[in-house]
Amino acid sequence: MQAHFAGRLMGSLVGLLVLAGCVPTPAPPTITELLDGPKFATQREAAAAKADALAEKVVQRSGLAEVVVLKTTWCGEGQNNAKVHDGYRIRCSATRSTYLAWDGAFLSQQGKILGALAEDCVRTLSGPLDPVPHSSQHFLDGPNYACDSNLSVVTSWATVGVIDSTSSDFDPHCEHSSLRCQQVETPDLIFKKLSKHKWFMRMSVQSVYYTETVNR
Repeated sequence: MQAHFAGRLMGSLVGLLVLAGCVPTPAPPTITELLDGPKFATQREAAAAKADALAEKVVQRSGLAEVVVLKTTWCGEGQNNAKVHDGYRIRCSATRSTYLAWDGAFLSQQGKILGALAEDCVRTLSGPLDPVPHSSQHFLDGPNYACDSNLSVVTSWATVGVIDSTSSDFDPHCEHSSLRCQQVETPDLIFKKLSKHKWFMRMSVQSVYYTETVNR
C-alpha cells in the first residue's frame, strides 16, 4: 500500500516538474559519439551512401575513371558571436573525395565535369580558375555546388610538374580528433597515381548527417 502510494506520488511530482519546465534536457551528443557511437551509425552510413551515389554519377557522366577515392567523416564546431554566426554548434558530414586525372585539353574536360555536376546541383561559388592551373603549387579552388540542403560539392584543380607529393593538399589529416578516415591512401601513393597524367582534379562530395542549430 505504501509502495503504491509512493509510486503515485513520484509520478505526480515528475509530471509537475515537466509541466513547470524543470526537468533537465538531455545533454547534446559529443563529437566522439557522433563520429563513433552506434546511435548515429545509421545516419553516418546513409550520408556516406548519398555522397557515393552523387560522386559515382558525376564520374560516369564525365567519361573519366576514378584514380583515387578517399572517404572520411568529420565534425566541426561552428562560430557564433557578434561577427560570425554559422547557425550551428556542431555539424557532421560524410565526405567522398574523388580524384580524376586526364591528358589533352584542360578546359574541354573541365567543362564535361562541371556540366555533369550541374545536372544535379546548383553552382554556389565560382573559384579563381586561371583559367588553367599551370603555376600554383597547391590545388586551385574551383566552383562549388549545392545539391540539396544536406549535400554539397567542392572542386579543386592542379597540374603535374608544379604541384608534388609534398603538398599538404594530399594529406587527409587523419590524426585530427574530429576526423575519421574510412578509406585513405598516403600522399606519395596518391601523387604517384595522379602523376601519370597531366591534369587532375579533386571533387569532394559532403553529405551532412547531423546539425545542432544555434539561434541568435
